[in-house]
Amino acid sequence: MVSDEAGLPDSFDVQTGRNLKWSADLGTETHSTPIVAGGRVYIGTNNGQPRDPKEQGDRGVLMCFDEKNGRFLWQLAVPKREEDPYFDWPKSGIASPVTVEGSRVYLVSNRGEVLCLRESRASEPDIIWRFDLTSGAGIWSHDAAHSSILIHGDYLYLNTGTGVDNTHKRIRAPAAPSLVVLDKHSGRLIARDGENIAPNIFHATWSSPSLAQVNGHPLLFFAAGNGIVYAFDPLSRSGPAKQEEGAQTPPSPPLPFLPLSSPLLSFHNSPLHLLPLHAPSLFLSSLAPLLLPSPSWPPHLLPRPFHFRENPSPYPPLLP
Repeated sequence: MVSDEAGLPDSFDVQTGRNLKWSADLGTETHSTPIVAGGRVYIGTNNGQPRDPKEQGDRGVLMCFDEKNGRFLWQLAVPKREEDPYFDWPKSGIASPVTVEGSRVYLVSNRGEVLCLRESRASEPDIIWRFDLTSGAGIWSHDAAHSSILIHGDYLYLNTGTGVDNTHKRIRAPAAPSLVVLDKHSGRLIARDGENIAPNIFHATWSSPSLAQVNGHPLLFFAAGNGIVYAFDPLSRSGPAKQEEGAQTPPSPPLPFLPLSSPLLSFHNSPLHLLPLHAPSLFLSSLAPLLLPSPSWPPHLLPRPFHFRENPSPYPPLLP
């Protein structure tokens, strides 16, 4: 994260309050990132320290505070899923950060539901619409839903959270999407990826999509649960309308080769192959381009199979 702010404190002390503007009690586990927008602070947590006596037991909770003084404004308590703890891990709360646009607050709940909240200054927010990723998109949730929703035009782009089952060995929803697009006004499912990612997911799909301009062209980047980073062409306004009417949208032409630079691996501006998606009409072809390694890459940069250690820790043992 980069900021041009000056004079920021380089340390703080919770016990003495040094360099703290305010503090607020949350639940007993908090995995969500706080979001500041419109003079308010939003953060997901659990119900380990209930603020509402009517909401007892394990819940996913979204809390909202006044940015100036930390005054508690409201909370949204979401019941847990009960079919299997691996669908909605106990005590983990709401792990997804919100995305705020005007008076609308978009969120993926602990139940794997995309929520659109309409906030007012006087009371708790109203739920405008709800999209269930399990029943609506056919995913298989694992552990905890985590997605930072990206807004681009009239559309919401988000990772679905689909993953392995409770054995950690089986993919129960091999046809599930990893990336979906919803209409931000209605919550209607507009498009999904068609890259057959789910059968090769290692664990789950927790990485959120991001948007960038590449040579003046917007590209949607998505790090999938199979260890591959994809680049997609964002939807245009005309795409969903054609799809609703049943028209066959012709495949998008391949984008030019793109150089990629990684902070972990240098690809020396090697080209990437962008292949159009040849998919059924369910998938919008404007989500077509797929990043694949070029044959010109040196062998040590080509994808290699994973080899898991018997030791569950990926790190070497601590020295005595």
